[in-house]
This record gives sequence, C-alpha cells and structure tokens, in this order.
Amino acid sequence: MNSIVALPLVGVPTASALAGDAVARKPTKEELYAYAEWLANEHRLLMHELGEPERFSPVGTAARAFHFPSDDRTWEDVPKPSRRCLGVLAAIGVDASKSDWMARCEASRDADPILQFIEDHKKADVEHEAACHHLSEMEQIIPDEMQKGTTYGFEVQIVETDDPRWTAANVRYNESAIKLDDIAIEMLNVAPTTLAGVEAIMKYATQYTKEGYLWPDGTQIEGDDGISNDYRSWHFHLLQNLGNALEKIDA
Repeated sequence: MNSIVALPLVGVPTASALAGDAVARKPTKEELYAYAEWLANEHRLLMHELGEPERFSPVGTAARAFHFPSDDRTWEDVPKPSRRCLGVLAAIGVDASKSDWMARCEASRDADPILQFIEDHKKADVEHEAACHHLSEMEQIIPDEMQKGTTYGFEVQIVETDDPRWTAANVRYNESAIKLDDIAIEMLNVAPTTLAGVEAIMKYATQYTKEGYLWPDGTQIEGDDGISNDYRSWHFHLLQNLGNALEKIDA
C-alpha cells in the first residue's frame, strides 16, 4: 500500500515556523527588517488580490485569536513575531544574515550638521593647544629682548626687532584662538536636526567645560535682524538653540 508523506511546499512556512517554536538563535535587526518588509508586501499584495485597498486590514477574523487570545492570556503571552522571523525567512528562501540594508540606510541619511562642527572644534582645539605649547617653548629659548611683541584681544602686536620665530609663534597662537572661537560661535547658529545631535553637543560642551576649557564669553549671535546686542554666556545661547531645535525635531 502506498503511503503518503506530507512534504512542506517550497516557499510556504511550516506550522512550526509560524508558531514560533524553538529557534536556535535570535534574529538580527537586519533579519527582522527583512521579515517586516516581507510581511508588509505580503499584506499589500494579498489585499490587491482581494480587490481591496492596499492599506485595508480586516479585523475580527478567525485569525485574531492567534495574536489576541480570548482566554486569560494576552498578546504578551503568545510567541512574539520575532520568534517566527527566522523560520519564515528560511521557508521562503530569504537569507538576510549578510544583508547590508541598515548600513546603506545609515549612509544615505543626511548627517546632523552639528556633528561636523563638533569634530571641527576638536581639531581646532588640538591646534590651539599645540600653538600654545609652541609659544611657551619659544619663550624659553628666545632672549627676552627679542620677544617684546604680544598677543592680546585677538590682535598681535608685532615688534620689528623681535626674533621672527617669536612673531610667527604669536601669529599662530592668535589665529588658532580666533578659529577656535569662530567655530564655537558658529555652533550656536547651527541647529541640530536629530536627537543624537542634541545629545552629542550637550555632552561635548559639558565635557569641554569639565576639563577646564572655556567657551566664548559675552557672546553675540546673529538674529533675524542681524547681530544681536544681547550679550549672554555661550551656554545660554546653546540652550536657547537646542530648545528651538527640539521643537522642530518633535514636530
């Protein structure tokens, strides 16, 4: 007598896969996103077959009890959709384990502009520190009578009889200080576009201060009518900028 053996159809998830039975490992985010796309497309195309709008979703059918049991259990007591991810993907022949979809999405996003300003400020700070050390070194090796020039208020007083190395060191120090402050002021005119950007500038500004460094004092920023006469601390303007940015991000 011939025996009939039930074989799983190619591309059809097994009962075990659908139930979310024991899985060897948890799916990665890449696999979960692939599974979500498949589910979305499956729903959309099925509605098209039924002649319904693609966004139509029936409610109260016999399948409702799968996710929302009518007994004492809730949706939290039944196997989660993620438990079925790997089984379904395997059944439909999709291998998302080496997918780079998330990386491509991240690369395609416009970076928050404040992140670049943070990096620029870090580089400018390194150069300013180097210029400061170099000026100190020149002060030690150049005779006093050949280092009469000074740097004050973002201006270099050049004395013709000074050692050229002393003059160059002062110019370098002054230019690095101006660049560092210019970037810090520009940070106040650039609104973060993401929560990650808001968090990054807050952490960076706090850490910079904790390490003993100073942000520009008595800061003026550009307003709707040009340069503001409102002299406040750099931190005040930062908080004001972040508050405005958060309103746009939440919107």
